[in-house]
Amino acid sequence: MKQYKLMKIIKLLDDDEFENLIEFSTYPLFCKVKSVYQLFLFFKETDREFTFTKLECFNKIYPQQNFSDIKFRQLFNVAFNVVEQFITIQQTNKKPILKHRVLSDFYLDKLDADFFEQENKKLESSLEKTDFLNQYFLKLEMANNELNFIILKIDTEFENKYRFKKEAIVKKIVKRFEEYVVLFTLNISTTYYSSLPTMNVMSSDYKTKEIFGEITSQILSDESKYLDDYKGRTAFDLYYHQIYIFQNQKNEEAYNYIISLLEGNKKVSAFDLAGGTYGAIFYNKAKYNETGDEKYLNKIIEVNDIQLKNKIIWHEKYIFPYSFYVLFKARVELGLIKEAKLILKKYQKFFEPRYKIGLVNFCNAIIEFEEMKYDKSLNSLYQIDFNKKNPIYLDARKLEIQIFYKKKEYDITESKINSFKALLSRESNYTKSRKRFYQDFNNFLQRIIRASPEKRTKLKEILLQKKPFESSQWLLKQLEE
Repeated sequence: MKQYKLMKIIKLLDDDEFENLIEFSTYPLFCKVKSVYQLFLFFKETDREFTFTKLECFNKIYPQQNFSDIKFRQLFNVAFNVVEQFITIQQTNKKPILKHRVLSDFYLDKLDADFFEQENKKLESSLEKTDFLNQYFLKLEMANNELNFIILKIDTEFENKYRFKKEAIVKKIVKRFEEYVVLFTLNISTTYYSSLPTMNVMSSDYKTKEIFGEITSQILSDESKYLDDYKGRTAFDLYYHQIYIFQNQKNEEAYNYIISLLEGNKKVSAFDLAGGTYGAIFYNKAKYNETGDEKYLNKIIEVNDIQLKNKIIWHEKYIFPYSFYVLFKARVELGLIKEAKLILKKYQKFFEPRYKIGLVNFCNAIIEFEEMKYDKSLNSLYQIDFNKKNPIYLDARKLEIQIFYKKKEYDITESKINSFKALLSRESNYTKSRKRFYQDFNNFLQRIIRASPEKRTKLKEILLQKKPFESSQWLLKQLEE
């Protein structure tokens, strides 16, 4: 049976939500077609696997009727609308901001001043629970609604009371629009920069400096009027320091600011802190690659622990896979294998199902590699779906090469390196900076394999003089063996 949109949306619900949906479909106010309830019960009986045929489904719901494809599709369409209505109500109840926005719009339509003002106050007080960009957007929307209310409320008494507010509200709208545009620009830039380590879909033809350098330079330059206007506001300062980290400027100052935010009591949403913590990790990883000083790996672990504690790297009930991989790998690089095993065991139940098997096997492969169980590591690695869209795909290819190198199977290692090189030159869906991580690794490891003992000393000097990259420290260790 083909996958109807009803089946897809039903699969998005967890078990509790699905049970609530079944109950929801019994209320005539929300669902006037009783067959929808029977349909949901049938889905429950089949564990929402949807392996049945259309005929089996139809006969279960309408046992006394001949099959009708039209009636079957009509039932699915009605059921889909019920599910959407259920999700809308559930999300509105779950998120106060949505609820207050809906009620505020209702009172605007009805032009009731008292209720409108009350709801706007509730909406404003709930803004601190959302991210900065939403806060500024909603403040702009609220000011615009205030103006619309005054314009639409054609009432002498009301007009006399509020006519002097029009000019002030228009000024407020202009100011809030400027605030929103500034923060939106900075948010887009930080989102781009923080996603670079895992971005597999951004074309390498994109020129980062041209796209994002120009739009942020006017805001962040020392001559910018925005620095005086906005510096000191937590939202602006957070984005400001994140961008400096990713642009490799004022790193220490920016890093210290972000850590002070994480450790402080300022009300900052997990969404906004996410970019800051990625910036802090980015900074420490770069410093480790540059110096080999393990204190930077320890700082990564400290930031990771803050991310876990404050659910910064969580999306609803799941942990972002690449974020977990970063905190796991930092422990492995410090030799904290036992601790790495413990956090894998503790948190794997929070991995999204589509990533779980691959991520668990990959983490096991890394541990086994560090324990010098190379055949076992290779076996774990080959349990992973080598899908190019998988965030760990390139790292998995690199680990495969490292395993064969440590097994001293140099012919296979070179064959794998050449295959990896061909992939990187062929694929246009990886950024140039992301490709460079792996190209440098491939080139240097190949030179190490071919080098005589005398040339290995020279290679070490070249590697130390080269700008540090992701695998610098590992390659140096191979040259020292």
